[in-house]
Amino acid sequence: MTALSTRQREVIALVAAGHTNSSIAARLHLTSNTVKSHLDQIFHRLGANGRAHAVALAFRSGDLS
Repeated sequence: MTALSTRQREVIALVAAGHTNSSIAARLHLTSNTVKSHLDQIFHRLGANGRAHAVALAFRSGDLS
């Protein structure tokens, strides 16, 4: 398992707070496609199969506190 980048940690923190991809994009000044790309990378790095699983694994790995 590889640690997440700073941007990926920002994205997963907003996912954990219940934000949608559109909301995350607006808050971080990104496109929705870029947020989706970050999430795909997060899922791959953490071995997650969805948003909730990624949040749980990010907490466990210390990428999210």
